[in-house]
Amino acid sequence: MNNRGIPDEYPITLVVNGFEIAVFQLTKQDLEDWAYGYLYSEGYIQGIDDITSIMIHEEMGRIDVVLKGEFDVEQWFAKKKHYTAGCGRGVTFFSMTDVKNFTPVTSSAVYSLSYLG
Repeated sequence: MNNRGIPDEYPITLVVNGFEIAVFQLTKQDLEDWAYGYLYSEGYIQGIDDITSIMIHEEMGRIDVVLKGEFDVEQWFAKKKHYTAGCGRGVTFFSMTDVKNFTPVTSSAVYSLSYLG
């Protein structure tokens, strides 16, 4: 954490069964929990029993996951994904058309930079 109290983020590579899935900007906090949650929410696993091992290599900026059974790389990468940044929760879209259908956010709120830092 830097001296302003803002969490530092680092590039962390997620590798599943030897295949690099993506690089994410993450804090180094609770990376194993993040990996389980990401793999579940993206449909890689149905539960924790689908994972043989998770190794966190903080110094390398890497998370290695071994899944039970086969991992069909071609099927998984057949659909292009779009990753967005989010305050503690990024969002994945299969198409930018998904984003175009969102209702625009409007607000007259104004915040000072010192409030955000």
